[in-house]
Amino acid sequence: MQKVIVFLALFLFIGFLSPDFIFQSVQAYNSKDLKRLKEQKNCPRCNLRGANLRGLNLARADLRRANLYKAHLDNASLRYAKLYRANLTLASMKQTNLRGANLRYARLRNASLHQAIFRGADLRYADLRGANLYEANFVGAKTQGLKLTGARLKGAIGLRKTQ
Repeated sequence: MQKVIVFLALFLFIGFLSPDFIFQSVQAYNSKDLKRLKEQKNCPRCNLRGANLRGLNLARADLRRANLYKAHLDNASLRYAKLYRANLTLASMKQTNLRGANLRYARLRNASLHQAIFRGADLRYADLRGANLYEANFVGAKTQGLKLTGARLKGAIGLRKTQ
C-alpha cells in the first residue's frame, strides 16, 4: 500500500513538473502590463502573450518589442500603433485595423489576418510567413523585404506580384 501511495505521489509531482505545466505559467500575459496598455496605451516590451484584446481601440499605442504571441486582437484598432519588432506570432487579428501602423521587423508568422487593413502601414522586413492574409488590404503599405513564404494571399490587394 505504501508503494502505491509513493508511486502516486511521485507521479503527481512529476506531472506538475512536466513541460506543459511549466509552460502554462510562462505563456500567460502579465496582468499589470495589460492594465497599463488599456489605461495608457503605452506598453513597450510588455508581456501580452495570449491576452484578449478583441475589439479594443489601441490606436497610436506604443507596443514596440511587445510579446503578443497568440494574442486575440480580432476587430481591434491599431491605427498608427508602434509595433516595431513586436512578436505577433500565431496572433488572431481578423478584421484588425492596422492603417499606418509601424510593423517594421515585426513577427506575424502564422497569424490570422483575414480582412486586416494595412493601408499605409510600414511592413518593411516584417515576417508574415504562413499567415492567413485572405482579403487583406495592403494599399500604400511599405513592403520592402516583407517575408510572405507560405502566406495565404487569396483576395489580398495592394501587393506586387514580386513579393
